[in-house]
Amino acid sequence: RRIDAFAAPDDEGAPVLLDQRIAAGSGNVYKSEALFARRLHPGTPLAALEQEARRALWEAAARQLRANLHTVGSRVTVPGGLAVYGRARRPCRRCGTPVERAVQAGRSTYWCPRCQPLQGSSSRWVRSNSSSKRSGSSW
Repeated sequence: RRIDAFAAPDDEGAPVLLDQRIAAGSGNVYKSEALFARRLHPGTPLAALEQEARRALWEAAARQLRANLHTVGSRVTVPGGLAVYGRARRPCRRCGTPVERAVQAGRSTYWCPRCQPLQGSSSRWVRSNSSSKRSGSSW
């Protein structure tokens, strides 16, 4: 499997989704949206996910990408537009909790802290009032 060949177990799901060696086409928007669809926090280490959960994550990104191939302008992943991408501090479309934003590898990542709790051990993610940041990192 490509993910095992190119990603380390302690790599976080969000940056790995952008690795075009693993699966081409999944960009920044679909990264956040696929993680939301699978209820995965962007900082969850791959080691915390079973093989089936990893596969389901990439399938969610691919499904969203295919659904938007022929759209012009706005992308849609849920009724009304996007679930979390670009919605920092706005209510989650699923539960109403404010969506959070962090920058990973120079790219914005959005998630709902209630719907997408952190799995596994990752002390690098800390909460603040307006957004989440990863401490001790050069995002």
